[in-house]
Amino acid sequence: MKKLLRVLESVMPFIIVILIQTSIYGLFHFILQAITGVSDFPGDVDKTIQVITVAISGLFFYFWYQKISIFKPKVSLVKVLTTKNVFLLMLMGIGCQFFASGIMSILQPLFEKIFADYDKVVGSLFSGSIFMTVIYIVLVAPVVEELIFRGVTMIKLSRSLPFAAANIIQAALFGIFHMQLLQGIYGFAIGLLFGFICHRFKTLTASILLHSFINASAFLMLLIPASYGVYVMMIVFGGGLLIISLKDILKEQF
Repeated sequence: MKKLLRVLESVMPFIIVILIQTSIYGLFHFILQAITGVSDFPGDVDKTIQVITVAISGLFFYFWYQKISIFKPKVSLVKVLTTKNVFLLMLMGIGCQFFASGIMSILQPLFEKIFADYDKVVGSLFSGSIFMTVIYIVLVAPVVEELIFRGVTMIKLSRSLPFAAANIIQAALFGIFHMQLLQGIYGFAIGLLFGFICHRFKTLTASILLHSFINASAFLMLLIPASYGVYVMMIVFGGGLLIISLKDILKEQF
């Protein structure tokens, strides 16, 4: 019974982040609307509000993570995140992006309605100022999401469950957090990988780097020509990078 209660308690970070971000985002909009009298803000303004909102929630979870991880054994980032390992994480990030994007591009014509909603969500991420978009996608979102899910959530789950179970639950919550079917499925799969990398390297910094590399690689997709042959090549190329990087990471001794 106590174990079940602890597991249920581990869902609290998921609920809290939604409440925090929804409240802060709504408050900013309310204040700006009261000042300007405008209810529909330009993409640049809305993107800035979004970045500030996520960053504030990240600050909250940073202190929470520091508090609950104080007794965890510390690892030397210099020894763990060597040039080689960072390079492997970069290859893995690019591989994930190419592999997943290739598969989704091939499936898109078969599920047009579902992908229409997905394209709308993804399009909103790239709207507004390119500077704020890069800051959000490559820096703010990876740091904050890793603090929430591979940080606070997985640490709390790991106190009651073996790593495999804790990893599955945090990845499921990460998928649900994206509030969109395709993003949720992708989020669950990639969340499992983030959890594994964090556990393997024994530091949240590793999963933050991988998350950042995957998100940064999304900008490469804007340069890829649309054709079935290219999508197949993306899957083969991305899958190859994933296998090579994962194989070498498994050989490393941490």
